[in-house]
This record gives sequence, structure tokens and C-alpha cells, in this order.
Amino acid sequence: MWWRVPEAERAAYLARIMDGVEGTKQAGAELVGFALNEDDTPNRADFTYLAAWRMRDRAAVEHQDSYFLQSGWTDYFDQVNARGRVITGGQLVRHQMGQAI
Repeated sequence: MWWRVPEAERAAYLARIMDGVEGTKQAGAELVGFALNEDDTPNRADFTYLAAWRMRDRAAVEHQDSYFLQSGWTDYFDQVNARGRVITGGQLVRHQMGQAI
């Protein structure tokens, strides 16, 4: 669908999205970076682009989620999300072993 949208409309839409990214930063989200998903990635997810964010708190997460849903992003692009609080390596191992963390 995205590639059927005229180039000028795509450029204008992406400019608005990038402006919105600035707004999410002001709401407490830090954009760690964007990346292209490399073709030779083992067990590669079938997505082209990646974005990594660090959020100040749950409110920033919810602001980000709301922004992308309201922006119409998913009308053009498939998107998956993953989120959770930062845990230690020890907590990861305990969770992997079925223990409470």
C-alpha cells in the first residue's frame, strides 16, 4: 500500500512522523537509534526497519504508543512492539529457570 501513495504525500507524511518523534522525545522517550534489519541476520524477523527507544516511565511508553496509533502508521506499515522493564542478567536467568524475579 505504501508504495502506491504518491511520493510527495509519502515525503509529507514522513516529515510529520519525524516531527512527532521529536514530540515523543519531549514526553520522556529517548530514541536510541534506527537500523536496517540486515538480510544475513540469523533467525531474522521479517521486518526492514528497527527502532530502539528508552523510555523514562510508563507514561512515556503510553504516549509513544498513542502517537503511532493515531498517526495512521499501521495503515501503511506492519509493526510489532516489544517492551518491558530493564532486568539484570541474574533476573533473566532466574526467569528462564521458572523462578520469580
